[in-house]
Amino acid sequence: ASPLLNGVRRGRNNLASCFIGKMGDSIDEIYGTLHKIAKISQNGGGIGLYIGDIRCNGSWVRNVKGASGGITPWLKLINDTVVAVNQLGKRAGACTVALPIWHYDIEEFFSCQLEGRDPRKQTFDILPQILLYDNFLTACENDEAWFCFDPYETKKVLDIDLSKYGSKYEWVKKYQECIKAYRNGLLQLVKVYQAKAIAKLLIKTMVETGLPYITYIDTVNKNNPNKHKGDIPCVNLCTESFSNVDDDHWHTCSLSSLNLAYIQDTELEKYCRIIVRILDNILDICEYPIPESEAHVNKYRTIGVGVFGLADYFAKNRQTYETSYKNGLMSNIFEDIAYYCIDESAELAKDRGAYQYFKGSEWDSGGQILKYVALSEMPDRWTELQNKIKMFGIRNSQLMSPAPNTTTSLIQGSVAGILPPFNLMHYDDSSNGTILIMPPFLSENPIGYKAYRNYDMHTMINYVSEMQKWVDTGISFECLFDLTKIKEDGEKLIDAKYIYDYIMKSWKGGIKANYYWRYITDQDVATESAVDCPGCQG
Repeated sequence: ASPLLNGVRRGRNNLASCFIGKMGDSIDEIYGTLHKIAKISQNGGGIGLYIGDIRCNGSWVRNVKGASGGITPWLKLINDTVVAVNQLGKRAGACTVALPIWHYDIEEFFSCQLEGRDPRKQTFDILPQILLYDNFLTACENDEAWFCFDPYETKKVLDIDLSKYGSKYEWVKKYQECIKAYRNGLLQLVKVYQAKAIAKLLIKTMVETGLPYITYIDTVNKNNPNKHKGDIPCVNLCTESFSNVDDDHWHTCSLSSLNLAYIQDTELEKYCRIIVRILDNILDICEYPIPESEAHVNKYRTIGVGVFGLADYFAKNRQTYETSYKNGLMSNIFEDIAYYCIDESAELAKDRGAYQYFKGSEWDSGGQILKYVALSEMPDRWTELQNKIKMFGIRNSQLMSPAPNTTTSLIQGSVAGILPPFNLMHYDDSSNGTILIMPPFLSENPIGYKAYRNYDMHTMINYVSEMQKWVDTGISFECLFDLTKIKEDGEKLIDAKYIYDYIMKSWKGGIKANYYWRYITDQDVATESAVDCPGCQG
């Protein structure tokens, strides 16, 4: 990834791409977090930030009701911090800011990038991220009410912290207690909506701005191998990397990716093992911008092995996404990568020891490997690997994070990330000029490629869900809606219901997060509401 590529040439430096932290609710915590953001951005990292602890607009400050301005003033400061402190002069600072769907200020959050607002409240340089819970999505399906609370009031009156996840069961229990308290007159700052009304606001914002990212937070934490040590508050800047976060530990991850366009099947094991060793070594030579990052690395040793050129891999094997999904090639390639990376991390644990929080984890209990045993057509190798992990542990708590890889794929002549090419021939404009971009095997296998704009997005969910089964963290998965498509009856294919159904299918398909939402408004132009991920776009 670019932070690694830029940093390693400068000797000892920050080599990590992704950071995630939380912003507290006090003045000291808020400005302390802004300082951490500045240090990370100065050293080339992209930031994910959870802000669900911040009290809402109209809340109490020093026992004065109505004194709080809510999240917006702090969003503005975060925005201006990442603008002011760029990434080593290479590119602008970058941050995704996450708010849970239960927060009182949710409507204000949706409007932070809309045109026509008070310019003092607009934050165009950060990327909003909304956290959707299972019970919110169920409430949408059942057309039920949804309650939004002030986190400060629930703590002060009920001693309930909705930002502390624990488990899905524990969180829903706390949420129901807040509803009961409101109905009994104990809480004042509560907004009651129909869940579908919030979903409509969300879709309206997505269409107008291409944001926010959507994180299915229950899915993320259900698949967290380190539940015994905490929870995951949100996802990172490109939605593919995340792990436990608390006041003393900020998620920190270094990324590198396999170019499947030019790796032969017989070489895959070799390069998977090499890339795991490279990334594990990097954890030890990196100079971290904040102590909370180094503390996280010492406990979790999270790495992120990604892939790009997947469309090229299918094309050179005379396959397509459709055939690879049906005949199992799509599942097989991701299973092999997962197996080789996990096995190599277990080998490293023999020599270097397991990560500190291994005991009590899903790796330790066997639950993580049992998921793969149930999915695999070669379960015996996974069972043998589980025996190895029981004996030696595993070096890295999380290993796979397919990133966008937009810039690197351009340099290396392959299709970016895990998605099909946007178009079979298009131009990329940059400050260095205009470049003609074509998939590398187009002339050899012209029917092996299909432009992303020609896929049905609901079908694409099936493919990414298949990949996600083998990926222990997330996948950078952006959506492209072609608004020019027409159904047989002459109505537009892409409408609010289509997008709503897309969200629901992503959730039910086990997708952990949706990245950018992009739209084609005519046959020649795609409106891209945001540039390629500036945090780890290598």
